[in-house]
Amino acid sequence: MGAIGNVKNYERYQLELIANEYASNGFEVLFETALPGSNIFFDAIARRRSDDQLVLIELVSARLTEKQIIARRRSISEAALKFPTALVDFRYIDDNSQALLSVSHNRSRSVRLKQLESLLSEKLPIVKGKPFDAAKEILFLWASYSSLLRGYGYWLKHPECETIILLDLYNDMLRCGFLKPPEKIMDGLEFDIFSLHDAVIASTQGAIVAMTYVIQLRGHYQSLRKQVKSRIRLHKPREKFQW
Repeated sequence: MGAIGNVKNYERYQLELIANEYASNGFEVLFETALPGSNIFFDAIARRRSDDQLVLIELVSARLTEKQIIARRRSISEAALKFPTALVDFRYIDDNSQALLSVSHNRSRSVRLKQLESLLSEKLPIVKGKPFDAAKEILFLWASYSSLLRGYGYWLKHPECETIILLDLYNDMLRCGFLKPPEKIMDGLEFDIFSLHDAVIASTQGAIVAMTYVIQLRGHYQSLRKQVKSRIRLHKPREKFQW
């Protein structure tokens, strides 16, 4: 399977989480589908047959263009006329671009490349295995993992490596063949980076996460380091990176 086939789209992942949420409440969910008897499309549509409740689900983000916003407003207006009892569920996905721009202290080439070199040369952190330390360890690993991924993106001359949401950067690298999913090539890894990202977010909210997530993230970090080292070692001076 090629790089494109390995991509797990972040928005699709968000829709799957939303679908699970609705399914637990008795809904059937269809992705990227049109309303019955119309050409009005939504990111997802949930329907519960027991009471015929219909919910139109739309993902929105700061990246939407004015044209896209107008088109979505038109779709919702048309849907309201045809299905006046339908509910609309907007789910906002924040790409964090402004936050990254405002808090990032120094994005100079020398600093980013020195950080990349340091992350590739230092020893892998040891997992202590104490449940009450799991959140602390997973956050430390995530900081190293995300910095390494952005540093790699910088080295590959990704045009938005400093501002793009991290999982989108990861997807871009899969799509262009600069990375392979660790869970596909490394024994013992069962979770993908999206599931591990959920555990990281939970840790920032004070959750006591299972040590399994720490071990799995360490494996992803180890695989990322290995792939980056290999790519840099085989790099040809005049090689151009296509995004």
